[in-house]
Amino acid sequence: MKKIVPPLLTLSMLIALSACSSGNNSTVNPSTALPSESLVPEKSANSSEISNLSIDAYSWNYDTNEDYLVTCEGSYSGEVVDGVPNGYGRFDSQNDSGDTWYYEGYFKNGRFDGQGGVYWSDGYSEVGTYIDGAFRPTYPEILEYYSKYDAITFNMNSSSKSFVEEHPDLFPATTEQASTEVDALIDPSIGYPQIEKSLTSVQGKLCLRENAYVIQVGEINERGSVITTLLVGDENGDYFYIIYNGSLPDVYSDMYIDFVGLPIAITSFDNIGGGVTNTAVIAGSSVLFVE
Repeated sequence: MKKIVPPLLTLSMLIALSACSSGNNSTVNPSTALPSESLVPEKSANSSEISNLSIDAYSWNYDTNEDYLVTCEGSYSGEVVDGVPNGYGRFDSQNDSGDTWYYEGYFKNGRFDGQGGVYWSDGYSEVGTYIDGAFRPTYPEILEYYSKYDAITFNMNSSSKSFVEEHPDLFPATTEQASTEVDALIDPSIGYPQIEKSLTSVQGKLCLRENAYVIQVGEINERGSVITTLLVGDENGDYFYIIYNGSLPDVYSDMYIDFVGLPIAITSFDNIGGGVTNTAVIAGSSVLFVE
């Protein structure tokens, strides 16, 4: 078995998030611009503007892996029921440092609830599913989020995201039925060269790589969902970055694994020692360590 020579890369998974003014300070990594204009629909019969409004929301503490409640002061424009935000609307606020932000999307009983997004003036955003004031992204939404803010950023096309959304039981494939479906979707001819040449041509197909060497592995509680990321190399000297929806308690660095997953992007990262390493980004279906 060929030993993989790893690139010198340190993956940082400590992405600090903050939605409202609180006693906790955080640093964000801006990479996207705010929408150029509001998406709030035209005013309806139950629309209203509230100049002074307090809204309770939750932010995530990555040190303790739990939510903490914060109270946000600001203004609201959108649908209301009995004077309380319900339906689609926009809430504008700022934190203790004076940084402005807004939430735009659906509300329920005065809290962020449904599809929506928090957008900061520095370009940072949290877009996806909110439940009772807390950001609770689905796996496809986490992939979209990681594409902008992870240590290895990438561009995920819409076809890849649609496939993951349409096949939630395959990411990961933990049942016998899902495993059977995964086996039927595997194209053994897909390797890094095929993914690099044309990502479009491998859409809807899963790649299988055996005896891949684990260079680095990280696990993080991402707003209640455990996400494992792995940087691996195969015997051809090709690299893959796997984003797996769940925990892999038996997988560590300097091990060999077999993995199956959906190619979702081609990207690259700078090595600490200089140079650039190209890698294929994979939405993981299954990861098994090789004894």
